[in-house]
Amino acid sequence: MQRENTEDYFTKRRIRKGVETAFSMITAKFGKVIKATTIGGFLTKLRLFITAYAINCFLKLSDDKKALLFN
Repeated sequence: MQRENTEDYFTKRRIRKGVETAFSMITAKFGKVIKATTIGGFLTKLRLFITAYAINCFLKLSDDKKALLFN
């Protein structure tokens, strides 16, 4: 029982670290201020930051891993 909890802890910790790293990289792309007059404008900018992060991650992949995505 204790071993299952330990493995679960490390799995959750690894996932949490990945999420924190991704969030940190996305917020690093933000400026000091996000100027938006409406909530829709803010959400659009947020989506664009996330898209830029995804494209950046994709471009950093090796050619072998890119081939796996398209096959």
